[in-house]
Amino acid sequence: MLTCPNTRGENHLKEPSKAEVEFEAALRSLGVEVDAKEYKFHPVRRWRFDFAWPDKKVAIEVEGGVYMRGRHVRPKGFIGDCEKYNMALLMGWKVLRAPVDGRDWSITAAANVKRLLRDTK
Repeated sequence: MLTCPNTRGENHLKEPSKAEVEFEAALRSLGVEVDAKEYKFHPVRRWRFDFAWPDKKVAIEVEGGVYMRGRHVRPKGFIGDCEKYNMALLMGWKVLRAPVDGRDWSITAAANVKRLLRDTK
């Protein structure tokens, strides 16, 4: 698995959220190996994907805090995410978004990743 330097240049990953741990377990249950966590995909910006498969340019973002007015749903965070996802698309990435909603979100998101990896050349 690839690791990327954090914003201070250190080669270690941020502590995973509870949702990211749950999602990674769902991936493993479907036989999907994670290629990279916290993958820095842009050459200049500090943007990272929660999970990525760089050889296929496939990524997924675990979107937490949906019901708690977290960063992803507040105006500044939402606009920043739009900029990030638009640039990723322009760079040829396929990015799935997985909102953490308390139901079977993780297994559904993992199944979507598995399907996209299978269908991407």
